[in-house]
Formats: sequence, C-alpha cells, structure tokens
Amino acid sequence: MNQFWNYEHIFGRAEIAHLERTMKEFYELAATVRRKLGKQSYLLDEYISKILEGMNKTLLSEAVDAGFMASSELQKLCISVMDGKTDCTDNSMCEKVKEYIDSHRLNYQEQATTLDLYCVALHSGFIEYATDQYRQRQKDAQTKKRVGFRKYTETWLGRRRALQGITSTNWNVKAFAQRCALNTPIQGTAADILKLALGRIVRGLPERPWLCPLMQIHDELVFEIPENEIKNAVAFIKDCMEMKPFDAFSMPIIAEASVGYRFGEMKELDGYE
Repeated sequence: MNQFWNYEHIFGRAEIAHLERTMKEFYELAATVRRKLGKQSYLLDEYISKILEGMNKTLLSEAVDAGFMASSELQKLCISVMDGKTDCTDNSMCEKVKEYIDSHRLNYQEQATTLDLYCVALHSGFIEYATDQYRQRQKDAQTKKRVGFRKYTETWLGRRRALQGITSTNWNVKAFAQRCALNTPIQGTAADILKLALGRIVRGLPERPWLCPLMQIHDELVFEIPENEIKNAVAFIKDCMEMKPFDAFSMPIIAEASVGYRFGEMKELDGYE
C-alpha cells in the first residue's frame, strides 16, 4: 500500500501559475530589471545566459540536442542572421530564423544572451526541421542501399537508369552513382512529366499548323507562333503542360508563358495563369 497515493493532502498543492509566462513577458521583465541595474546590467545578461543555456538542454530532446550540440546548426543560423551574413537559399529553417529575429530584435550587451534567447524561442521549429532532415537522411540511405543491390534506379513512371558504379571501389565513381540514385527519381520524373506534355502537344499539332515547336531547354519549350495566335497557343500549351501526369501526383503544375521577337528579349505574359 502506498500511503502517499494522494500526496497533495500531506505536502500541499504546488503552485505553478507563476511559471506559465510567455517569452514576451520574460523579455519585458528582463528589460525592466536591466534598466534598474544601469551600468551593472551586464550582470543580468550573464545570469540569463546561464539560465537559457540550461533551458536549451532541457527543452530539446536527447537526439536533437546531441545533433544541435554537435553541428550547432541553429546557433550558426542565428549568428549569421544577427550578423547579416545569411543565405537562406534552399533552407526553410533559415527563413524562419530570419523572420523571427527580424521581428524580435533584442538589445543585450552579451551576444551569448541574445543567442540563447533566440535558440530557446526557435527550439520547437528546429526540432521539427531536424526531424524532417533526419527522416530524409534515412530515406536517402535506404535508397542508396536499394540501388546498391539492384544496380539501377528508376523514375516514378518506371524508366530505369543503370548505375553499375554504385559498388565501385573508386570513391569518385561511387559518389557520383549515389548522387544519381537520389537525383534520378526527382529530375528523371520531372523529365518524364515534360515528355508526356510534349506528347500531348505533338498530337495537337495537326489541328494547329501555325504552331511550330523549335527547341526544349530543360523544362522550357520554345515555339514560333504568329502574333495573332498567341492567346490560343498559350491556352493550348498550358493545358498540355499542367495536366496531371499520373494518379499519385498530387502537386499542382503551373506553366508560365513568355513572348518576344527574340529569345533573349521575351517577357512574361500577364493574365495567362
């Protein structure tokens, strides 16, 4: 028998309402105390820095905390944004960090205090980001392993690309094959989708003798069209290119149209979305 099954009757109920404060209230309280400390406000900065360092370790899960401490990715992102030296190309977390810091500028004497405050405020988004990155790495590892066994990779529509170099003892050859194993299902499927669109366009050419295909540049198609047929051509080509390529494809495809007398002088058309 546990005589303390209802321990609140003996020890009393813990009051936690005062702990349920927002970060905004924390900032406001810290700012008030700093003003009262005057020239000694740096003491508060150092004290808060120690508190937030402990909060970081408590709030982050064990796996993400280990990755966070090893790579310091979130810290690096915060520092680069604070210093104005960030490049958020293809980095969704960087965009969130920049947006948050730009709208929550802090003015502490010690950069460590500001950095820890930002890390605590952004930790939940970073955990989600780190989890997605981990899942993607696991998926990539499984893809490489599967391709290493099969010696080929394939697009979503089943078009295969042989990768004999995936088992090569030459690191450069093997690394290239591994990159192909990861890129082909994406870029190869995109190429397949454009091929399907081209097939639809070709089937419609007999009814549109004025539509003259000239060339393909990656995911762009170039046509020679009479000026009085531009509207009809754009409508037809967009319908062919934006059609759902296969049942499992759930992303919308948006084709944009540009027109000009020379390729280097083409301008995007408005009203054809």
